[in-house]
Amino acid sequence: MIKYHYTECGLDNVYIYCPDPIQDDANGKVFQIKSIGLLHTIISIGIILHQYAMSYKELKFLRSEFGFTASEWARILRTDVARVLSWERGDEKIPEATEVLIRKLVTDRLYDRASEYLEYDLDIRHLVEKVGFDVSDMSKRVDRSVLRQNIEIRCDGQHSYTLEAA
Repeated sequence: MIKYHYTECGLDNVYIYCPDPIQDDANGKVFQIKSIGLLHTIISIGIILHQYAMSYKELKFLRSEFGFTASEWARILRTDVARVLSWERGDEKIPEATEVLIRKLVTDRLYDRASEYLEYDLDIRHLVEKVGFDVSDMSKRVDRSVLRQNIEIRCDGQHSYTLEAA
């Protein structure tokens, strides 16, 4: 297994443990990532499961992954588009209450997607239940002093991913 730093998703803290890469004489090592939708779902679960403040890159990843526009998030989060874009650039910190709402919204969307992944023998509902959402307790659960934590995913080379650490 090789540890691959998966920056193509726009995040700098995602690592995939992959089988040996496919060799490409022109460019060196090439990794084949199968079921990218499933992989991005696992990354999303990793983001909502981790116990540190959400980064601006993670916020942007979740918004785009679940198909929201900045104006839709502004409406849902009861703010304006400029503020959402400011969070996504890292100009302003995401308020705790807003982060709680975002994690809850993503959890609900993951439940909606659950049936899409039954063919991969992945029970998203079970994974998402680990979040244990008690919105009133969320501010105690998130350690805002920790700057980042890696999201580590194991790939078996087929269509299977396992969240190792978040």
